[in-house]
Amino acid sequence: MFPLARQRLRSEDAAPQTVARRFPEEGPRAPTVAGRRVLSGGRSRRLGVIAALAGALAASGASEAGAVTRPLGSGDVQAGPALAGNLVLHAQRRGPGAVILATPAANTGAQRTLTVRVPGPGEVSVGVGQLGASARAFAFSEAGTTDFGTFSGSGTFGALIGDEPAVLDRCGSGLVPGVEGDRVAAGQCEGARLTVLGPSRETRELAPPPARTPKVAGDVASWLEGTQDRPLIVVRDLVRNVELYRTPRQAGRIQEYDLQADGTVVASVATLVPRPRGFADSHTTVRMFTIARRTGRRLPLAARAHYDVRIESGRVAVLRRSEGRLGGQVLIGTPRGRFHYVVRRRIVLGFDLDATRLAWIDSRNGNARLRVVSAGGS
Repeated sequence: MFPLARQRLRSEDAAPQTVARRFPEEGPRAPTVAGRRVLSGGRSRRLGVIAALAGALAASGASEAGAVTRPLGSGDVQAGPALAGNLVLHAQRRGPGAVILATPAANTGAQRTLTVRVPGPGEVSVGVGQLGASARAFAFSEAGTTDFGTFSGSGTFGALIGDEPAVLDRCGSGLVPGVEGDRVAAGQCEGARLTVLGPSRETRELAPPPARTPKVAGDVASWLEGTQDRPLIVVRDLVRNVELYRTPRQAGRIQEYDLQADGTVVASVATLVPRPRGFADSHTTVRMFTIARRTGRRLPLAARAHYDVRIESGRVAVLRRSEGRLGGQVLIGTPRGRFHYVVRRRIVLGFDLDATRLAWIDSRNGNARLRVVSAGGS
């Protein structure tokens, strides 16, 4: 045996090892499966590998328990999923129009149609941009196109589940509408407003223009102010009618943000990083703001081209997309912990998070499917 090989074997026998998985962008090294010690000889090493594989398979089986998988067919999924109690909503193109479908959050049960949108006068097609829901209500933004391929207008619509949607705001939003119970937070060009759906149809103004893109969670509401490239987030207590805090102006565009009932906000902020010859890369970071730390802090996620974000019950989930790639990655974690992958190397069309579940729609070979798993066990 060569001296170098003999020296390597001695060093392997002397140093116990642990089977670990490395996610450089998600924080420091985190062992995921505890392996056997490598003591001496090939047999011990083989036992360690077998034990690690058995542990990984057991963990995988535990996380799959109770998971829901529903095929959605080959239609063009436009928006969703949106968790709505025992249902999961998504929007799908149907001819020149769009349809919003409700699928039971279980492996059985028939899918039903909530509403159908058809092109209006002067339009050749209509589509759903963003979709949000609660157990009682849903809201979505819609835009139509004309013969020349230009947008004919957009709006935000909302309704209780089972009712026909009505216009809540004459402007659509690029962000998911905020829906909580029977309330919908909407407003893009008419200021931020909160509408209580149902027979009374009460509307409360949260803030005048240029306030836009409001969210609601529990007794707290939030909205954006400032310019598109220097925005800030305002958080307000609806019961006491007092402002809880406002964030500093962000040095970049807010791609998306979400609000938790205790006033915590998580936001994805995109900035342009100059490159040689006049080019620039879009780098997006995820930041979290709280009442105690309104200046915010960056979460341990690598800078990428785009992040969609959700926060609920102390968990943060993100959908990460890299520029020039069709595939997406869904990660979940806690603000002070590590993030781990739930979905990797798939074409992820959208996702949602509630207090107990994580849902996403992915596509393979043109066929879409809905997945719902436990948020705690993911």
